Parts: sequence; C-alpha cells; structure tokens
Amino acid sequence: MPILVAIALSVRPSHCVDGFEARWLAEALRVREQVDGRVDDAEAVADARRHPGDGEARILRRAVLLGRTDNLVEAVSNWSGRARLVLVVLALLAAFGGFGAALAVVGDGGRPVNVVWVLGALLGVHLLSLLLWCVGFVMAGRDRG
Repeated sequence: MPILVAIALSVRPSHCVDGFEARWLAEALRVREQVDGRVDDAEAVADARRHPGDGEARILRRAVLLGRTDNLVEAVSNWSGRARLVLVVLALLAAFGGFGAALAVVGDGGRPVNVVWVLGALLGVHLLSLLLWCVGFVMAGRDRG
C-alpha cells in the first residue's frame, strides 16, 4: 500500500508540463480571462511567437508561461497527485466491495446456490442504477422539449 501511495502522489517538477496539463492550463486561463478580463501577457505572447510550432503549440506555451507566474502549474500538479491517490483508494474499495459482495452472495459452499438469485444480487444494483439513469435522461429531455 505505501508503494501505491508513493506512486499516486508522485509529483513532477513544475517545469515538466505534459500535453494534458498544458491543455488544462490553457482552458483554465481561458475561463479566467473570460471572467476577469485579459491578463498582462505581453512577455508570454512574445515568447510564444518565437517558439516554433503551430498555433496550438504557441497557445499551450503561453498557457504554461502564464501558469508559472500565477502558480497554476503547481496547483494543477498538486491536484493531479491527489486525484491519483483518490483513484487508487476508490479502485481498492471497489475491488474489496465487489469481492465481499460476491462472497456474501455465493456463500460458504456448504449449501447449493441458486444461480438466478446470485446473478440478480450481483447485477441488480447495476441494473437499478442503469434504469434510474435512463429515467433521468428521458426526464431531462422532456424538460428541454
């Protein structure tokens, strides 16, 4: 378990921004500029224009440069580490919960098990959630129409 936590919390240095995080920063800056107005980005735009690549690469370069000045790169990196930790914990909870549910339905092996009841117990919650999702989907469509 400590190894999984160490992997989940591994945070790259702030100067390493991969494609997903750069796009995330670009979207965060777009929303921020939409709400607060344009930021002072003359240096970032000049550096992005000197940077080789297409328009997307220049936009991402501007986002990373502005994200470093506003500490958004560190915030995204910290959030990603926490999200990985939550993902690992939820995956372990799902695995143990599924194993426990299957063990409770199948029993100890001392008595015969009705296969229909076992499948109904294991898949019933999923079927119920699917039906609730479908009802919600239909109701949302009815509200729009």
